[in-house]
Amino acid sequence: MKKYLFIIAAACVALVACNKNETPVESLEVSTPVKMTLTATIGTDTKITYVDESNVLKAEWEQYNKVSLLAVDGSGRLLSNDIFTAQDNGKTAEFEGTYTNNQNTAFVLVYYPALTTTDPIEYGYMSPVENGYSDQGVLYAFNEMYTHIRTSYFLQKENADPSHLCQYSVMAGQAVMDGNNFTVNLEHLSYVIKMICQLPETGHMAKYLSISSYESDGEQGPESWISHSGWGSYNTDLGLPVQGVSNITNFCFGNTVDSGSGTGITLEGNTLTAYVVGYGSAEIAEGNYWNISLTTKYEETDVDLCAKHEFLSAKTLEPGNMYRLNLTLE
Repeated sequence: MKKYLFIIAAACVALVACNKNETPVESLEVSTPVKMTLTATIGTDTKITYVDESNVLKAEWEQYNKVSLLAVDGSGRLLSNDIFTAQDNGKTAEFEGTYTNNQNTAFVLVYYPALTTTDPIEYGYMSPVENGYSDQGVLYAFNEMYTHIRTSYFLQKENADPSHLCQYSVMAGQAVMDGNNFTVNLEHLSYVIKMICQLPETGHMAKYLSISSYESDGEQGPESWISHSGWGSYNTDLGLPVQGVSNITNFCFGNTVDSGSGTGITLEGNTLTAYVVGYGSAEIAEGNYWNISLTTKYEETDVDLCAKHEFLSAKTLEPGNMYRLNLTLE
């Protein structure tokens, strides 16, 4: 499975000075693009090229993976987004690219996945996604000040296949510059839940999975969230959101997303294995519970299969880890 890494770099800026008569003088170009390398190391053993080996996901770079290098000024304003490409494989890999080299840069962030596309409406940078429904990936750089994590239209194309995680996993780090080389140690900002769902019989086509999280009293309050989402500013917490939260996670199955649901995976037996992604660190209190609903097509009829999972003790879901959840759906 392929892995992606994003680095966001600074955009070109011009300084304009005025004399005492407010007559503008010649603007000064403050960017001098330069070829550079980036040495990027994945910080934990949880992996980017996702292969499920004995219930452990491991990550390594593959040649031609891409990252975004973001240059940010002292006020937290994005200056440029430069894309660097991996030249080799491994847990540590060397990337090459052209750094905008804006003189107003205060620090440089590296993001995975890379922000390689542009939103024509919001005028921001986005990570790519392959779901046949939306062109808005999980990571999104909005205007000059904020990033956003989107938690909708996740798509898994095959049963028990974690290859889609390379599109939805997020890593970030602050780069250190030494001559013509950057180095960065990337932190995982996402975790994975491996959900093994037993269905009541064979013959189902899995289309759509929904997880709703509740506190012990049945309320969807601030202590029942599953995942971080929403906005974050570049000058705090690596530019990624840590305040916005979500109590619901939705997941689609099939080759594409159609009208908010997947086109479907026909199961050979009665077991569905799904790899669901969450962001940030989720602290789940004792007594909290999840309601899980799976929409399938069975004998040409849409069917909703459900399960409830109660947490008998407190649990913390940490980035960089994979958690296993066995469910019996009825």
